Amino acid sequence: MTTFTSNPTGGGKSRVLAAMILGLSGALGAGSARAAGPYVESVYQNGNNVVVTYYIPDNTPGFSHVQTRWNGPATNTTNEHQQKFKLGFGERFEYTIPNIQSNKGYVFKVQGFTGTWSHWNEKHFTTKGVTYEGFLYRRK
Repeated sequence: MTTFTSNPTGGGKSRVLAAMILGLSGALGAGSARAAGPYVESVYQNGNNVVVTYYIPDNTPGFSHVQTRWNGPATNTTNEHQQKFKLGFGERFEYTIPNIQSNKGYVFKVQGFTGTWSHWNEKHFTTKGVTYEGFLYRRK
């Protein structure tokens, strides 16, 4: 435990205040890595469509844009979807990949913008037959 002594000139008060601020910033994790970006929460196949749910943690640190990309079998192009957000707009969002092919691999990615783009959160998944309805991926 740290003991603080007072200085009649007021210097002790500033040291106490500085120590309190440093202690509080350490407790709150100041100086740590920036907040994580959006991530894929689940991938759900509903017949010949796949619904991807992605999550923006507390919509902070104030993501102004979120970008999603996906690609599927035999493609070398990327389909891109961008959304703009206002602070506090929401946390969970869905994107539907229509007319999927059965038993094929797909990739879905999401990232957020807060002045710089976060890292891509990427999920690879394989679809099932077009009569299948259920989760292909669920975050634990």
